[in-house]
Amino acid sequence: MIEELSEEGEITDEKMIRSMTLHIKAVKHFEQQNKIDKVIKHLNGFTIMLDGLLEREQVSEKAHQTLTDETKKLIEIYQDET
Repeated sequence: MIEELSEEGEITDEKMIRSMTLHIKAVKHFEQQNKIDKVIKHLNGFTIMLDGLLEREQVSEKAHQTLTDETKKLIEIYQDET
């Protein structure tokens, strides 16, 4: 989803795109290790990062809302597993 939003011009800062992608890779890593507490922690951190990016106008409102909505859905799914 990050790549799609980047291609649409909703996220233009390459450094932030890399940072966001690395954050999601960490989530996937912990998911594979079945460390749900760390998955939730990193997803919450991702939400905080998104808020900061929006404040600094490094992502569009659309990108912020889309990624925040998806992240919240994932958090709910993982919290149901704990």
